[in-house]
Amino acid sequence: MRDEPKEKRTGGDGRDRAGGVDVDPEAIEYSKAHYRRPNLRFLLMDCEALGFPASSFDVVCGFEVIEHLSHAGKYLDEIRRILKRGGLAILSTPNKMLSSPHAAPSNPHHVQEFDYKTFAAILAER
Repeated sequence: MRDEPKEKRTGGDGRDRAGGVDVDPEAIEYSKAHYRRPNLRFLLMDCEALGFPASSFDVVCGFEVIEHLSHAGKYLDEIRRILKRGGLAILSTPNKMLSSPHAAPSNPHHVQEFDYKTFAAILAER
């Protein structure tokens, strides 16, 4: 089986592909220049309005993204929309109780931050 082309091993259904999206053109260009693989794509895209068809992905990862967004609900709705039935979303965000417990977000790029209870609640809404 190791001598078979990847397309045959995976059935050609894209299970061996990965990608990243960002709203920042510089981040996309950097990623394209530094992370070159034939099965990897980087696309300029707003994660609150993803340009993928519904039910496109088995897994969606969003590490340290949601705190940068004005409309966290739109982002989560988009993730749900593009995930296949039974798909997995893996998300992370800084814990407000550790990063900015008594004030507005200490990171100037964070629109909002979540404590555990608030993050769990916004996820449960979806």
